[in-house]
Amino acid sequence: MRIKEALALGKAPAKSGVARIIKPRSVNDRLMAIENMLASIMEISSKNTTVTKQDEHLNAYDGMPKNEDGIPLHISMIGTTKFGPRILYVGEDGYYIGHVKYSSLSAAAEAASGIVRKSGWVFWKLPDGRTLREAFKIPGR
Repeated sequence: MRIKEALALGKAPAKSGVARIIKPRSVNDRLMAIENMLASIMEISSKNTTVTKQDEHLNAYDGMPKNEDGIPLHISMIGTTKFGPRILYVGEDGYYIGHVKYSSLSAAAEAASGIVRKSGWVFWKLPDGRTLREAFKIPGR
């Protein structure tokens, strides 16, 4: 049996250097696997994205509809915790981690990290590595 076939069947030899694919058993395990995969993709894309000083004023989010905090709707960002990466989605009526809705960035950051009094403007980051404070914070707010 060739390595590709063995891997596809989950029967790759232990010392073949090929990792076995483990299927998540529960819905929570599947959601965690998806979040980890998305976090990895966002991390890779942030390493490949560089923002120079002269390009800083050119924001990819300009012209997009924004919520009351000034953050574009329907974008995702990442927060790193000791429990692993968490993905935050900006919906029209709040902020979402999975199916759980939060009314503020800080409430979502506190829930994700387990730390009370966590600033969501600093905790959540865009794929290019900028914090929300760096990208969207309106002076005087």
